[in-house]
Amino acid sequence: MRTPARSLLRLAAAAVVAAAAGSATAATVWIFGDSLSDPGNLRAATAGRFPPPFEVAPDPPYPDGRRTNGDNWASYLDRDFRHATLRNAAVAGAIAGEFQYELAPSVFVPIDNLNDITVFGVQAAVGQAPALLPDVIGLQQQVARFSGTSSPADIGVFWIGANDFFASTLAPVLPTAAEVVDNIKDAARAVNAKGIETLVMGNLPDLGATPLARRSGLDALLSARTLQFNALLATAAQDLMTELPGFGVQIVDIHSAFDAVLADPAAYGLSNITDPCIPDGAQRVPPDPFPIPVTPTVPNCGDPNRYVFFDLVHPTTVLHREIANEFAPFLAAADVTLPGTLLLVAAGGLLLRVDRPG
Repeated sequence: MRTPARSLLRLAAAAVVAAAAGSATAATVWIFGDSLSDPGNLRAATAGRFPPPFEVAPDPPYPDGRRTNGDNWASYLDRDFRHATLRNAAVAGAIAGEFQYELAPSVFVPIDNLNDITVFGVQAAVGQAPALLPDVIGLQQQVARFSGTSSPADIGVFWIGANDFFASTLAPVLPTAAEVVDNIKDAARAVNAKGIETLVMGNLPDLGATPLARRSGLDALLSARTLQFNALLATAAQDLMTELPGFGVQIVDIHSAFDAVLADPAAYGLSNITDPCIPDGAQRVPPDPFPIPVTPTVPNCGDPNRYVFFDLVHPTTVLHREIANEFAPFLAAADVTLPGTLLLVAAGGLLLRVDRPG
């Protein structure tokens, strides 16, 4: 599969040059987010009971609880980086605020004890039985359980917001893009206060292009909300840097990368940009207009890696590889560890290490 020209231009424009000085030590990348980044935290917290249905093993089709057919972008980078440590608190279902939607018990699986939820090694402080898992998985809770860092080389990552708009069909009021971005800004201030000096935030791909949006008639609304959100997120990044001197905030343009795939899927080895790999028969509809993906024992689309979407809202691992390529130049500085080492992110997408003599 060829590398699209856009990827070469992006990497050339976003090239990172970082020199490790003196006794540099490995940096940590702290990831906060939802199912697009979840390495399996939700599955671990529910002892394998989610994703549903609960009578079948979650593997396949969601390997290790990742909501795709293989690695997601974070697990790709976790393997690609030679030195940086990735700590991932993302949980499937998370929204940008505190999860306060009143959901029917049939929608999300109850767990016996909220202390089962562990974020960055810190367990939830509450314990109820039964309790709804979403009570502890919002971005605000993830940030609250982040103990902080004293290393200026550490990088924080936020990729969040899709569920605020998807899950809003289960809630009485549709959140505005401004409300979602305000929650993200609050979380950004909090991680900065806890020692994060560099924050990388992914914007949203076109939510209106998902099979869920098209089949529910929400495509135009979700596309519009995506554009509003992305514009406000870009403004928020500038506002945060003005408000908090020394705080670096960068935006990863996932929206443009996703649009490039939809415009020329063959360049990425893809042929289906509209249908989910998981079959229609694997969907159930609660007494509301929001269809909830339910995991079949196996996907039946033949070759998932010819599809953009694995289920109604989640991309296949092919797309996650491209997403990883988008995030990598912004996070590569964290992978510099050895004294006197120069790290280059080349235009061809290669990470080159040049050890300077002496």
